[in-house]
Amino acid sequence: MFQTAPEPPNPSLAVKPPSAAALLKDAARHNRDGAPDAAALVYRQILAAFPKNKTAAARLSKIEARAPTFPSARTKADQASFKALSAANARGQSDTVIDLARPLVAAYPHSALLRLIFGVALGKRGDADAAIGHLQAAEALRPDFADPPFVLGVLYQGKGLGDDAVAAYGRALKADPKNADAWNNIGAVMHGAEDIPAALQAFDRAVSLKPDLVEALNNRGHMRQLLGDLEGAMADYQAVLALSPSHVKAYLNIAQALKVIGQKDAAKTCYWEVLKLDPANSSAVRELARVAKAEDVARLRPHVARLLEPAMSPDARMAGGYAAAYLDFADGEDETGMAHLARAGAIAKALKSYRIERDQTYFSDLKSLFEGAAPALPAPDDQTDLVPIFIIVMPRACTSQTEEILSRHSDVAGAGELEYFNRAMGQTGMLDGVTEATLRALRDSYLTALRPHRAAGKRYVVDKMPLNFRYAGFIARALPEAKIIHLRRRAEAVCWSNYQINFPADGMAYASTQADVAAYYRLYADLMTYWEHALPGRIVHVDYEALTEAPEREVRAMVEAMGLPFEEG
Repeated sequence: MFQTAPEPPNPSLAVKPPSAAALLKDAARHNRDGAPDAAALVYRQILAAFPKNKTAAARLSKIEARAPTFPSARTKADQASFKALSAANARGQSDTVIDLARPLVAAYPHSALLRLIFGVALGKRGDADAAIGHLQAAEALRPDFADPPFVLGVLYQGKGLGDDAVAAYGRALKADPKNADAWNNIGAVMHGAEDIPAALQAFDRAVSLKPDLVEALNNRGHMRQLLGDLEGAMADYQAVLALSPSHVKAYLNIAQALKVIGQKDAAKTCYWEVLKLDPANSSAVRELARVAKAEDVARLRPHVARLLEPAMSPDARMAGGYAAAYLDFADGEDETGMAHLARAGAIAKALKSYRIERDQTYFSDLKSLFEGAAPALPAPDDQTDLVPIFIIVMPRACTSQTEEILSRHSDVAGAGELEYFNRAMGQTGMLDGVTEATLRALRDSYLTALRPHRAAGKRYVVDKMPLNFRYAGFIARALPEAKIIHLRRRAEAVCWSNYQINFPADGMAYASTQADVAAYYRLYADLMTYWEHALPGRIVHVDYEALTEAPEREVRAMVEAMGLPFEEG
């Protein structure tokens, strides 16, 4: 039995796309109805299908030449609602804006301004996902309007979606190339991703567009400081204070820079200036308490007491607890000081949700990863112009003094504590498996970030990030030319120094309680023993106590072990 072949489709029955003329009539109707954003949407549809349509291009250009406005109200009630919405938005009354905007958006869905105002209000109330939907709709309606993608960038940034934030800020800059705030926010995203050179470039762009944008100036100064350009950093901070004499963050950054160059008294003066402007500034109180002398204690006590008030945030009470402990120790009240440390540490541990088991698992995984790693990359020739020197140890073991000693050598520059290697471990896929390709990516990423720290004429750069002890094996495999110095210090001194300092970094959350500090020290000691067996002769061990007792002998041995000539003085 034969089947009848199906009849071919009838071309006359196929759905045809609307013609340009039909779409132009549709757009004209939207314009007559007072909905220019809806008309703009249709004109873009026309141009997508008919790129040479001059009428659509001209009419779209006319709409985009004007800032978005509310659509024409269809009823007197809607007209009153638009007026009330505008007033509530001007006053920053987000809840009222949301109540008024919700029915208007349903009735007038093709208004970019209405969607923007609604999205911003939702974002302020914490409903980021709903806000993002309305802002995306606003951007689709008016891609020439910079505000929707800019606010999208802010929301993505708040959700930790750095790539999406940068893309949104990029679209805002396409609509408004002079948007300095967008570049400033891109810089903040890059800083959060620990890409300091890229952050500096973004802040540079922001300042070039708007030289009086104090946040960009302050941020650029901070990046310059992180890259070792203290002179440039101080110039930016002073420019901030010239524009905004009460800028607290600039004073804090100046104080930090002064500490780095050893001007401790000048740093204290800056911190006191901060407390004049903000008496409950936890950073200034904590720093002043750490270095408090007998004459400072009574002056600081009221500031500390304010931080300890029950109504203050957990972060403030934590900082107040550490500051109170430092003042207690300065007054000889050791028992009270230890009690303050314990309470502050408990808050710190709760805020970071820290559990020692996480680090135990991580250290075990690092060993397993290394045991399955590809062989070390071949060493570069002896003429390479950049050689890292890593100082590794558990934090608070006096790496600064060791870096200072090394930096006195004519061929060595100090770069401070750098996050570059830790960042590169995550970004290059090393934690998923160590292949030759990932080792090369790790090497390239680290050296690219390190190069700006190389001083003119100096081949070696010191990276004193102590937590790089976790990665000694990977440093040896990816950077065979690198020098690795392990600084040894008495366990009780290291543990006490860790416990009494409030570390802001999540990687050092172990320091919150005595039990966790002791457990972490055992993990550190065990891992260093593992690296010593896995890398025989590769790590130079320096005893801190011996270095302080016989500095010339120990410095000579350390420098010569790294293949550098010893220099007197």
